[in-house]
Amino acid sequence: MLRSRHFDLDDTNRPSAEFISRKEFIRQFAHDYHAGQHVTFLGPSGRGKTKLCGQLLVATLRGHRDIQGRVLHGKIKGRDTTIEELSKRGFPITTESDLSRWDRFKYYMRTNGKGKPLGYIVRPLTRPEGSPDSTDDLTERENQHLRRIFRKTIYRSYHAKKKHPVILVVDEAHQAHNDLKLRRDCEGPLMRGRPVCAVWSLVQRGRYVSYMVYDQAEHVFIFFDPDRSNQERYSEIGGVDPQYLKELSRELKTETVADGSTISQCIYFRRSGNYLAIVDT
Repeated sequence: MLRSRHFDLDDTNRPSAEFISRKEFIRQFAHDYHAGQHVTFLGPSGRGKTKLCGQLLVATLRGHRDIQGRVLHGKIKGRDTTIEELSKRGFPITTESDLSRWDRFKYYMRTNGKGKPLGYIVRPLTRPEGSPDSTDDLTERENQHLRRIFRKTIYRSYHAKKKHPVILVVDEAHQAHNDLKLRRDCEGPLMRGRPVCAVWSLVQRGRYVSYMVYDQAEHVFIFFDPDRSNQERYSEIGGVDPQYLKELSRELKTETVADGSTISQCIYFRRSGNYLAIVDT
């Protein structure tokens, strides 16, 4: 990987972190990625996790045409512009656990029949069927629908054919693990998915997800997060001093963008070889 500015901390026994441009990092990550490698993105909402994940996903799938992407996205239409942008880059959206013939036909029509989709995004219905009497009833209907289609998608990804491996992106993993009660479903491919099913987990609230999200990931991205309880989970990553990660994360540069979000640089750690870098915004 390209190495540029040195990130220096006092302890010489710690691994040094190097700055790398996002463009070069994405290119190199896609080139080096192997099917079945789990990836974890850690940081509060609005830091840029979904955007970076989408960029890495598109680059990786274009470079490895045998791998297909499946994105579990828990927000209804119009709530996440990053997902909408991803859908235009080769990811048709479906409200079921797989692409229907109609979904594929619409994609081919939109692209004038050029190329195949890189994968697809599983997203809930705009509004669940029926007219609930209260907001609580509506929320539970939404969760029941999501639980059903997410579980089926996880099952299909876990049982994919070896010659057609899958990257399963779990957007908002804390929602999937807790609100939808799919923790054990997500842990299956995390423990036994290699090399067929890789899980890319996006985590806003570190203390609410399975420790396997940290323990099993080959690639880990940490965005700026002042929440100390979330920082405590760094100890479960393994292979690097959690105190060092805390110190590095506090030094990450942040930037307020047009929609009011505060995006940040991120720490990248690869378990193999203990490679550490700072990826720019």
